Amino acid sequence: DGITLCGTDVSGMSKKEVDELIADKVDEYGDGKLTLYAGDKNITVKASELGLDAADSSTSERILNYGTDGNILYRFKAMQKLNNNEGVDFDLKLAVDKEVVGEYLSDNEEEFVTAAVDNGLKRENGKFVFIEGKAGQQLVIDDSVDAVSDFISSDWDGKDGKVELVTEVDEPEGDKDQLMAVTDVLGSFNTNFSSSTAQRSQNVSNGA
Repeated sequence: DGITLCGTDVSGMSKKEVDELIADKVDEYGDGKLTLYAGDKNITVKASELGLDAADSSTSERILNYGTDGNILYRFKAMQKLNNNEGVDFDLKLAVDKEVVGEYLSDNEEEFVTAAVDNGLKRENGKFVFIEGKAGQQLVIDDSVDAVSDFISSDWDGKDGKVELVTEVDEPEGDKDQLMAVTDVLGSFNTNFSSSTAQRSQNVSNGA
């Protein structure tokens, strides 16, 4: 008497009944939604899709053995707590399957990636003008898996939550000094196909 699991009374329950209660709790938490985000990109997933499960398989045994395990002093204090009607509530520690999380992030990687725009040149008034590119964003999957796992095991209360994934900057290619060293047009060519048939003109336009 006086022992609960996440606020649910387990007095008089067998180990099998407590295990079934734990499974029900995991299913309940599995409906919780997690928003995984990186910068301004995000995706929402149910916790059950990430391999959610109880982190400690011995929870039911610890509940049933409360007050009978450990040294004499520990057992005495445990029983005193129950005899004083203070009650003992066991938390349910949760965890995700890292392999499942990794597969999920790999399958949805493009949702978090921003491609870099490389530096370049354009021709204006007979001169080349440098066009600055833009850095992109790449997802670091292994570190992001750890971020999700750490959140579930330590910070999550079973309700909807947010997890920031780990990213790295994807720098644009094209060295500015090397690009600006380009000063000459090495070759050019033009042709007029206005006298061609309509079909050929369309083919040339499509090809160009």
